[in-house]
Amino acid sequence: MFKLLCQLFIAVTGQSLPEEVFEDTLYHLLQGKRKNIKLIERSVKDFSSHTSHQLLISGWPIHYIIARTKKGNSKIENIISNKKFIHTFHTQYDWGLEDYIGVSGEHKPVFRSVYRWTDKKDGDPNISVIFHFKNETDKKISKLRINRDGICQNGGYKLEAHDISHLSKCHICGEFMPIVSNLVNTCGEEPYTIEVNRGYLRNGRFLTRRSKTCQIPICNLCENSKQRQQENRYKMFNPFQPELDVNDRIEYHTTISWTNPKPDISHIPTDIKLEWNSPLDYAGYYNFLIQPRKHSYWHPELSADEYMRYMEYERQKIMAIADPLDDDYSENY
Repeated sequence: MFKLLCQLFIAVTGQSLPEEVFEDTLYHLLQGKRKNIKLIERSVKDFSSHTSHQLLISGWPIHYIIARTKKGNSKIENIISNKKFIHTFHTQYDWGLEDYIGVSGEHKPVFRSVYRWTDKKDGDPNISVIFHFKNETDKKISKLRINRDGICQNGGYKLEAHDISHLSKCHICGEFMPIVSNLVNTCGEEPYTIEVNRGYLRNGRFLTRRSKTCQIPICNLCENSKQRQQENRYKMFNPFQPELDVNDRIEYHTTISWTNPKPDISHIPTDIKLEWNSPLDYAGYYNFLIQPRKHSYWHPELSADEYMRYMEYERQKIMAIADPLDDDYSENY
């Protein structure tokens, strides 16, 4: 079955099927009736439609979330795909506007993700409506128009557009990660909650779909590569300000480095044996790598090798004086 799905995925998307998608999603759908095959086919097509330019549309009233059309379709899906909605929120036509961007015409999303779930705390129905755009210009135009014209006087609600593109990007190199995007779109968790958890939670041993979404996203190329980590040190995402673009991230890390003295490593042997392979391995957790108040903070003026030598030297000092029966010792080493 896995081989068949791989062939189907390549035929539809032109790319190989990631093993994580099969293990986390498709395998479970295959258990039971054959009607799930149609759901799998739709899931594969949806997965291939994700882009790195995403807007979350919030503000939907509850009665819209649960409402259906006469044909049994979702009312919200019907609204966001009709001509009036596209003309109002995805069309650039007024040259006189101060916020005019790009060119006139339609700038509608290439994919609309709609996912419903029930809030575990209060039992209320909830929904994630996320638009995926072809480029940054289309996204900006729709965001401006929704935030300006999204008020419905008769319905008593206001739609708002939030840029959540950063939630699906590797926090080291900034590359788009489709698997993470799929989790963000369908995990049944508010993007704000995902951001907060990424800033404070450490990776757990037992992962659910929600907890996996709340992990710091790091691509396979960056996770174990000291070269890639060094190349992107100034571009790394700050989980507490994940919306910053690459230029703002460079400015942030540069400013932080000025206010924190660079560690003196002149006394550390250049041939010290390294226990681990990358700066991330030595920090143990991404947030500890970039937060200046942590002992494992990687000062940007240090190369990857210099940082690893420094951390290895400090580690050996602690191990030399630590009591093996001490709780802190056993947890960290």
